[in-house]
Amino acid sequence: MNNQAIFLLVAIICIGFTGYTFVKSIQTFRRFLTQSKELQSKEYTVVNNSTASVLISIAAAVVCVVLGYMTYAGQMPVAADQLPYYLLAYLVLAIVFFGQSFEIYAHRNILFANDRFWYNEKFYRYRMISGYEVKRNPTRAVKVKFANNEEITLSRKMALEVEHREQAWKAAKKARKAKRK
Repeated sequence: MNNQAIFLLVAIICIGFTGYTFVKSIQTFRRFLTQSKELQSKEYTVVNNSTASVLISIAAAVVCVVLGYMTYAGQMPVAADQLPYYLLAYLVLAIVFFGQSFEIYAHRNILFANDRFWYNEKFYRYRMISGYEVKRNPTRAVKVKFANNEEITLSRKMALEVEHREQAWKAAKKARKAKRK
């Protein structure tokens, strides 16, 4: 195989896979928007924890586009035979980062109700929470454990919000029981 055929094969595979992941990210984002609109009409409140992450992802995509343009314009020293590979890499990275911004937005929002919350296309009840475990990694993510042996990993900020609302739900439940007696 000659060099052009190999490049064409690599480009088709990279762009095809990148396009597939981009479409999946958009579908996840659309499902989130549809379900969150339905739930917000039913008195759920949204806690958005995605702004910084989305902005970082979009900024990374813009940097990739700028680097691609600078490479194409000749402002970055690249051998002429390597130019298509660099441009392909910058294009693929820009699409990946841009697609990830949609996915980040969908996965970094929680909708809360009185006795449950909705996260990542699933409902979780406060009464099913059995504990919280802080992971020992740089992000200090928190594992929320449920009585049915299910676990979800949340950012520290999101886990604190879940814990706060769980405690408020427990206090309200205790007050209702005391009021009945």
